[in-house]
Amino acid sequence: MALDLRAPDACVAAVRAAVEHRGQLDVVVNAVGVVAFGPVDELSIDTMEELFLTNTFVPIVLAQEALRVLRPGGTIVNISGVIAETNLAGMAAYGASKAAVRAFDQALAREARRRELRVLDARPPHTETGLADHPIAGVAPRMPRGLAPEHVATVICDALESGAADLPSSAFTA
Repeated sequence: MALDLRAPDACVAAVRAAVEHRGQLDVVVNAVGVVAFGPVDELSIDTMEELFLTNTFVPIVLAQEALRVLRPGGTIVNISGVIAETNLAGMAAYGASKAAVRAFDQALAREARRRELRVLDARPPHTETGLADHPIAGVAPRMPRGLAPEHVATVICDALESGAADLPSSAFTA
C-alpha cells in the first residue's frame, strides 16, 4: 500500500491495514527517512522541517499508533542509524533528526516495557539503499561502499528473535 507517512492519518491507515491483513500486528520496522547534506547554515528551514517531519515525527506517530494494537511480546524497531551515535560535519541537521529518534526510542522502551513490549533502536552503518543518491538538499560526499540492505535486515531479524534490547552500529559488522 502506497502512503505518505508524513501525514499522521497515513500512519493510522498503515497500522490498520496491517492488522486487517493479518489479524494482528507483532512487529513494526520503521525504515522511513530522507537525508540532506551541507553545512547547517546553508540548509533552508523547509529542508530542516522535512528532515525532522520524516525522520523524527514519522517514527513517533507510527509508534503511537502501533502501541494501540501491539499485544504483549510485540516490538517496534526504529532505524536511527550510526549517525545517531556519531554526527558528522555536513550532516548536522540530518544527524540531529536521527539522534532525536534514538532519544525517543530510549524513553519509549521504558514506557513500553510496562506493557511487555520492546522497542529496538537500530543504528546500522551506511547502507546501500540509494538514500544518499536522492538527498532533499546538497550533494553526498564520497562514501565507502555501504552494507547490503539484506545484511541489515538479517541482523534486525536475528535481534528480534534473540530478544536484543539495542542494536548499536557494532552489531552490524561481521
